[in-house]
Amino acid sequence: MKQFDEKQTKKLKTIFKKYFYETQNGYSEEELLKRERVYLIDPSNVLLIEAVSEEAKRFFRNYLDREEKRDLNLDYSGKEEIGCVVTFEYFELAVKIFKAVSEERFKIFAYKDYPIKLESEHFDIVIAPRVETD
Repeated sequence: MKQFDEKQTKKLKTIFKKYFYETQNGYSEEELLKRERVYLIDPSNVLLIEAVSEEAKRFFRNYLDREEKRDLNLDYSGKEEIGCVVTFEYFELAVKIFKAVSEERFKIFAYKDYPIKLESEHFDIVIAPRVETD
């Protein structure tokens, strides 16, 4: 069974408690692992974090509420790449999440009319809104 170690889990919980609420009405581990897409959206609708790895899906178990019914389909294929500006607060949060699970690198994507996307082994993080630069 793949999962983050105790130190990584503790760091993630510290980071997530500022932006997400733990739930008592969550999914079972089996249900989560079967889902193709597992993601959280912060209450201000600026940040989306998708669990990519089995470890990340297991960690999200305490934050995903069965009653939450938002479904997003952000298809980045074929979009024009551009420069953009994002708030440092959310970019820093993404970096902290990646560092908490010992990620050594991540990819950054920015496309016209789409929010910025950061991808790593365990998480994909989408940050919006963003403002185009000249």
